[in-house]
Amino acid sequence: MIGGVLYMGVEMLWRGKTHWTMGVLGGLCFVLIGLLNETRGKRPPLLLQMIEGAFIVTALELAVGLIVNTHLGWNVWDYSDMPFNFLGQITPQFTFAWFFLSAAAVWLEDRTHVVLRDARDEAEKLLKK
Repeated sequence: MIGGVLYMGVEMLWRGKTHWTMGVLGGLCFVLIGLLNETRGKRPPLLLQMIEGAFIVTALELAVGLIVNTHLGWNVWDYSDMPFNFLGQITPQFTFAWFFLSAAAVWLEDRTHVVLRDARDEAEKLLKK
């Protein structure tokens, strides 16, 4: 939910509008980026997580774009007028932006784990009293 709300917020700041599908896409991206350091034996370098995050978001943006824009015709976004776009759904410029925004997602997802762990530990202490 955090990722969905933030993704929609970025869209509101950038484009002045958003769509509910962007909340779903953002939430999924946030979870997948968060899993980048959960599924390996050790934490990968932030730079690697940023590269992987950019590709995750770009791939999902393409998949969702082909469904909601091309197949369903909802016209949520159209990058056809941007250089080097692919099917009007993704561009290298936004992949570059997702690279930097992925760092924020990694940091926020990590902090979320810390806050939830601390809250759980505190609740366990209270229950033991």
